Amino acid sequence: MVVTDTHGRIVNINRSCELQTGVSEEEVRGQPLKMLLGLDSLKHLPDGRWQHDEPRPFTCRMSSACGESMHIRWTVKTVRDDEHLLRYLIYTGQDITERERADALLRLEREMLEMATAGEQSANILTHVCRALERQLESCQVAVLQMDSNERLRVDHAPGLPESFCQRLHQLQTDSLLRVLQPGLHHGQLQVFVAQDPGTQWQQWLTLAREYEMSGCWLMPIQVSPQMSQSLLAVFPRHQSHPRVHEQMVIQRIAHLTALILERQQQQEQIQYLALHDSLTGLANRSLLNEQLMRSIHRARREQQSFALLFIDLDGFKALNDTHGHDAGDALLTALGLRLKNRFRATDCCARIGGDEFVILLDSVADEAVAREVAESILALVSAPLPWGDHQLRVSASIGIALYPEDGDSADELLTRADNAMYGAKGSGKGCIFR
Repeated sequence: MVVTDTHGRIVNINRSCELQTGVSEEEVRGQPLKMLLGLDSLKHLPDGRWQHDEPRPFTCRMSSACGESMHIRWTVKTVRDDEHLLRYLIYTGQDITERERADALLRLEREMLEMATAGEQSANILTHVCRALERQLESCQVAVLQMDSNERLRVDHAPGLPESFCQRLHQLQTDSLLRVLQPGLHHGQLQVFVAQDPGTQWQQWLTLAREYEMSGCWLMPIQVSPQMSQSLLAVFPRHQSHPRVHEQMVIQRIAHLTALILERQQQQEQIQYLALHDSLTGLANRSLLNEQLMRSIHRARREQQSFALLFIDLDGFKALNDTHGHDAGDALLTALGLRLKNRFRATDCCARIGGDEFVILLDSVADEAVAREVAESILALVSAPLPWGDHQLRVSASIGIALYPEDGDSADELLTRADNAMYGAKGSGKGCIFR
């Protein structure tokens, strides 16, 4: 409790206030109320209106005796004389810090779930998580780290960290660091590394942290499915060495929720991928080919460019299946899918649309000569043998070519012309190209 005069100067405070703030009544008597309550309270201090109106309750943030931030809810009572003139104000404070922290955590969790439900990209969600945690964890900076294929941690999202710090952090990793991290990663434990500890095997990282005025690092694994690369929530405090109990709880809950969201998004992405790709070869399926073909037509029409469709049918594939079995046929198709992926650009589209039928959409092809040159390379690619036990699996291909816009200006027209040209290639002796 705090009592002030009509000018906002402190008359006295009670023992509970002394214990909470770490100051004595002698130190603050006669001082402005803002000296005790902090700048956050300025808009709530007495003014001329209070001579007639009753003041309203307000909330402000203060520093506790141990330096922690507190949320205090103040109610104000007026003391008036016999002529109803204002003489004193009595401020009664209630510590609502835990409630404010809980509300802030629930808001963040709700925001994360709403972003995930709305289909927000994981990168945007993780950036939002970092910024929100920096508001909740005082004087801390937050990042999401990810273990790459070489078992090196890289900074994935760190909106509040200097770029130079992130780059140097990646360069300082050693095998001893990974040995320190692995037990905690395996058990999903929060690990605390203190910059002042000379014996830690993570000393290089902590030396770097001190250069950037950080007092250590707290790491919490984001445990997703084994198929996903390991991620960690990293908190770099500026003052304190160890997280307080409520900070540990916040870090652990957000890491857990982040893992659930990332796993859900991974499942959704996998479903979307399977809906648009051939399960055996990993190439685009007919649906994705049609989407890409429509986009290419719109772009080519707008920019007055041309492109080509190559319709490929494998010669001798049925005989191979009959002789060596379906496992051999699947192995050949899988190998051919990989060869096609490695052969073409990201702007092209390689699709499997039937058992042994493939279509290649060649983006920005100038004329038939270029398309034929590519088709010749496909003939060589398809005819390369595939070892299978004691045998060599071999097939050839018949390829039909259709050009936009000469052979059609719609997806159906182009596919039909390319299909007809492929049958023309088969009629010309197989293992050849036709337009």
